[in-house]
Amino acid sequence: MCAAFVLLIHFMASAQTDSERYEQRYDMLVSRLGAAGIGVETVLDNWAKVDSTNAKMLFGRFSYYFTKAQTSEVVSKPNKRYLGMEPLITLKDSLGNDVYYYQHNVFDDELYGRAIKEADKAISLHPDRLDFRFMKANAYIAYEKESPDMALAYLFSLIDEDGKGKKVWLYGEEPAEPGFFEESMQEYCYSFYSIGSETSREAFRRISEKLLGIYPANPEFACNIGSYYLVNHEYKTALKHYDKVLKKYPDDYTSIKNSALAARRMGNAKMEKKYLQMLVEHGTEADKLQAQARLEVLCREDGCIFVHRQKTPLQGEDRDDMRRGQFPHHDNSRIGVIRIPSRDPQRNFIGGRRCAAYAAGHELHGGRDSGGNFTFISFAY
Repeated sequence: MCAAFVLLIHFMASAQTDSERYEQRYDMLVSRLGAAGIGVETVLDNWAKVDSTNAKMLFGRFSYYFTKAQTSEVVSKPNKRYLGMEPLITLKDSLGNDVYYYQHNVFDDELYGRAIKEADKAISLHPDRLDFRFMKANAYIAYEKESPDMALAYLFSLIDEDGKGKKVWLYGEEPAEPGFFEESMQEYCYSFYSIGSETSREAFRRISEKLLGIYPANPEFACNIGSYYLVNHEYKTALKHYDKVLKKYPDDYTSIKNSALAARRMGNAKMEKKYLQMLVEHGTEADKLQAQARLEVLCREDGCIFVHRQKTPLQGEDRDDMRRGQFPHHDNSRIGVIRIPSRDPQRNFIGGRRCAAYAAGHELHGGRDSGGNFTFISFAY
């Protein structure tokens, strides 16, 4: 009895030691030869015999077959982007047209199928491991390229399983951080979008709509839908989705910037000015400079020049100069005022130039105010 117990303890210790030893051999081979290098499969097979549920071993088996299934080749395409990639080289055909060459991977179907089986085995043994789920989703996307139908269906099932954030996922050995699942789904949305095909863009729209229905407080998914319509030149529909975001999140950068772009493509200068002004307030420094330059162009075309919004009321000499239609330290002929309040614009003359002038509830007439503080005026150039 005691001898049998000792043998059992010895066997368990031996198995644990063997697992660690195979892990070390595996790490050494992969670092030197890659995930599908010579000898890797043998080490993984022996490792599985002594520790069949080891997560790293299961990942290694998937990686071996998935890597071995791929062969790199160069293909020519008529488009400047393919699968989100820039071309390796661009040449001319016999007619002088540009031909773009890209490097991508093609798959051996048998080896790819083996990789998916290994992924399914890992998921069945570790159903709460989100990294294993993503491993399979990524394999689908890589295999399907421009038509990610299986990837979309798989992610839909994963979203349903998440149960509006109720499921407790692991990522590796640790619990996934709150919000990590939503962030990861947004990454998959972007993956579909960046592929750039008609089918992948439809997948981008469909998964964004599903996610928005489950996570309505997440503005990124609503922005995604707006971006889908923007890329498809349906600018009014895009603006509707962006405006829904801006009602809840008035400083949402993506919605503001894309709304300005949609308005510009529509040829609606008034609407474009509105979003450009918002971009000046909430954009990056580079965006602010570009928005200011664009506003100046638009205002020149409209008979006035853009002036930044001033958050504090004008006082003293500045206010007196404003009443006289004069702007300190500036060429009066280049100064105009852009509307900030919500009421309709009034057309006025300031500094000899016709422009839309606005004050805090008061109109300007001939460059003079009717008693209001010019809260929304500044002279920044």
